[in-house]
Amino acid sequence: MDSAQTVSGGTKKGFRTLVFVALVVVASIWNSTVYGLFGLLGSPDGLLGTIVAALMMPLAAIGIALLGAAAYIGVPLLNPRVTLTAGPAPGHAGDLIQVSWTLEGSVDRIPRLSIVAEGVEEVSGGWRTLRHVFRRQQVFQTTEPSRIRSGSTTIEIPKNAIPSFLGRSHRLAWVIRLQCGSAHWPNVCQEIDFPVVP
Repeated sequence: MDSAQTVSGGTKKGFRTLVFVALVVVASIWNSTVYGLFGLLGSPDGLLGTIVAALMMPLAAIGIALLGAAAYIGVPLLNPRVTLTAGPAPGHAGDLIQVSWTLEGSVDRIPRLSIVAEGVEEVSGGWRTLRHVFRRQQVFQTTEPSRIRSGSTTIEIPKNAIPSFLGRSHRLAWVIRLQCGSAHWPNVCQEIDFPVVP
């Protein structure tokens, strides 16, 4: 008899927050140095002024790029924190598994949530990985705010499900994915591998 353990996953914001803070600090130091240097040099006339402007433009562009990278990393930090759990695990073909989720944070701006189950095959060769979804099933969808914040549903593992497999360059997995979409914010997505055994 299998134990009623679960597999779970949650969004990890610690590393992303560290990168965001580092980018903001580096961008601030870089931009203050570049624009301070430009202020010290002033705006000389003639050929010297053209040379100074030509040298400062790439440095200013780097500063703008650092600020853009900080914004790119920082905006998803405003997304809710997602916890997705499924069990009992591992499962067998034909088993029913309970999937539950919790979203913490600014959930009000999320208009819909869906749970999708996929059978995925991945083959790695050299520098690239080929991914093929051989089975996809929409399990649950809602637009109710209370069900978006937290809820649960049941998934039946297909009766002809191939067992999970992990090799050196080949992987076959059953994946449960939570997806939330918003027109004006980055999508919230969390997935976990659910082990299926013979």
